[in-house]
Amino acid sequence: MNKITFYHACATGDIEWKKLIEFRKDPHLVRLQAIQCDSDTEEILQKFDLIIKPLGWEVPPESAQLYGVDHELAEDIGIPEVLALEMLIDLTAGGDRVCYDRYLGMEIIKVGLERYPGTFSREDIDRWSDGYGHICARLMANNAMGGVCSLMRAYNYFLGNQLNKVGPVPKKINGKSSVDICMKLYFAMKKSGSKFR
Repeated sequence: MNKITFYHACATGDIEWKKLIEFRKDPHLVRLQAIQCDSDTEEILQKFDLIIKPLGWEVPPESAQLYGVDHELAEDIGIPEVLALEMLIDLTAGGDRVCYDRYLGMEIIKVGLERYPGTFSREDIDRWSDGYGHICARLMANNAMGGVCSLMRAYNYFLGNQLNKVGPVPKKINGKSSVDICMKLYFAMKKSGSKFR
């Protein structure tokens, strides 16, 4: 069986690209979602949707609208960031990973891993530092559509005429639905012959 894992990492803010060495100034996870599938049959094997407990940082107010998570909810039901990252590392071992924006997703996860050097190995971190086995659904959509496109635009382009198969086209895509939509979009693009990396 060929496994593939789709993931979406929602963070407290943008990566400070020029200051990546100062990891604690970079965003923490707010919500982490993943769906592991059989890449041939599209059968869902495992999935999780995790809210992260803020331990020494604030969940910004805009996260409630973007990701469905505010500071109070995260404190009440969240799990430690390091545990969420461990779950993602375990789930993605031995298979391809897909994120709509691979570069941003990789960087958020890599920064998180480097924040906990006693927990994650150099091999774990390096695996999130290069693109091998890491598919960017945005690049697939850009190649197929001939320009830069949002997740919503790509979803409408590839799946808007297949409502009876995948459900209604959402009016808005947010952190609560991104990973599921990315999975459906990826399989639709794969069937259309879009390039992978």
